[in-house]
Amino acid sequence: MSINSRIILLMLGEFAINTGRGALTLILGAILYQETGGLWAFALAFLSDFIVALFIQGIAGAAVDRFGPGKVLNLSLGISSLLLFACWVLISQLSSTALFIFSLAVLLNIFRPFIRTAVFALLPALFSQSELEKANGAVSLAFQVGQFAGMALAALSLELGTHGTAIFTVLMAFVVSTACYLMISAKYLNLRVRSDVKSKIISWRAFTEVLAHATILRGCMIGSVDYALIAVFNLLLAPVVAHNFDNLSRWLGILDGAFALGAILAGVFVIKQSKDIGLKYRYSLLAHVSAALLFLGYALQWHAYLILLLVLLFGLSTTVSVVMWNTALQKSSPEAMHGRVASVKYIFNTLAVTLAIACVSFANEQSFLVATYAAVTTAAVCFVLAFVLMRYRSSHSLSLSRES
Repeated sequence: MSINSRIILLMLGEFAINTGRGALTLILGAILYQETGGLWAFALAFLSDFIVALFIQGIAGAAVDRFGPGKVLNLSLGISSLLLFACWVLISQLSSTALFIFSLAVLLNIFRPFIRTAVFALLPALFSQSELEKANGAVSLAFQVGQFAGMALAALSLELGTHGTAIFTVLMAFVVSTACYLMISAKYLNLRVRSDVKSKIISWRAFTEVLAHATILRGCMIGSVDYALIAVFNLLLAPVVAHNFDNLSRWLGILDGAFALGAILAGVFVIKQSKDIGLKYRYSLLAHVSAALLFLGYALQWHAYLILLLVLLFGLSTTVSVVMWNTALQKSSPEAMHGRVASVKYIFNTLAVTLAIACVSFANEQSFLVATYAAVTTAAVCFVLAFVLMRYRSSHSLSLSRES
């Protein structure tokens, strides 16, 4: 299978599953709000994702290392599709669907760590080291386009159909994704159990093998900073529209769209490069600087066009940084440890996002202005932390060309 065929199938698979996730997020929020009249159920659904990420992520990483990413990915997608099929069949027979939908979200969250860990470990098995960066760029591009397509499809299905129609939309997206990854597995991957890997499925001690590699730990820590800043950006969307844009709902889409456009341009930029970008620290630092300026612009109410330019720059630089660090971790970690490396990475991401969201949310209780300055401070701390970690390297170096 040529690299173009593999990238096309990978992009279709990632586009489909992220279309499903984006649609499910909107559907879940709409149905739970209609049924309960509040946001507590939606918040609990997201809290379940956080709890699952902490306590199941380790199992997911060890399972991927033991059984291989193809088997874990296809099995997880298959079970998720079956859950959605059962939901689609049963939802029309229920008078109240809130608890049912909430339960579905919790069950799907159990399999999400397995899916994202398997995809991370799948890329090094599917692509050579010279092709990895383009593959990660394709995944980022498919993620952003899929999220927007999913929300648009969910809104359309909720407007024109029933809850069952909306769930069927998500189901079809998961089925398409499963089909794409099955094709990749059948044509390229060896799905046999890897007998050379001795990791136990339920063993937190397996993480000591990862933590012994200082370079990998450093990459996970710096990479998690990008996700924390993206989370803060998303958290401030509604308040900034209310305070700076006359509470006009269309600005939610405009600001989110500007970020997505930047991320899509970044994905195209990475894919079109004739040579690998490598580990160039300036992209991570640019992401942190653009985030700090953006949040400062919120506080000082800079002109809308300048805000949009900063959002675009933030989306572009952050996506390049995420692709860069993912590629670095995949290239520098042993094949038998890709699953556990992904688990450590996603646990760091979850902790960083939670800490950043907690700080800015607490500040927002005081006032929106305090929240924006808290966001600026968060971006500055992220910049300093990343700069220090980049400068003070251990004797173990990433197997990538570096540029300070």
